[in-house]
Amino acid sequence: MIVGEWVGFFSRSLFYYNFLVLLTMMPPKSPIGKSLDAAEFIIAVFNSAVQLIDLRTCSAYHQWHLYNAINIDFFTLKIFENSFECFDRNEPIFIYCQTGQCSKIAREELMDIGFEEVYDLNGGIRALKN
Repeated sequence: MIVGEWVGFFSRSLFYYNFLVLLTMMPPKSPIGKSLDAAEFIIAVFNSAVQLIDLRTCSAYHQWHLYNAINIDFFTLKIFENSFECFDRNEPIFIYCQTGQCSKIAREELMDIGFEEVYDLNGGIRALKN
């Protein structure tokens, strides 16, 4: 009986060791970044609770913005760099600007600092108005 217990213990230990070795050999998850057209962006944003960021200036934000969007001015570098510490890097984040150019740059920067899924609005908020 004692020999059987040792064999079972050894088999389980070997299984867990092999499992851990396989886990370490898996490639790390790469961040996802994508530009979405207006329809895709609106569907994604309004079908679930997401982190939604308006990258325009404060005055542009107050003129018109998407519901539940948080304003982080892309052009104020210090504010932009420090503002994303409170956001969950494992949850998708959706960003938009006026024309889509700043959000493309911001998407790359957010992926560089560890956000796993970053989506920007192709064409910016102007695409929504058309």
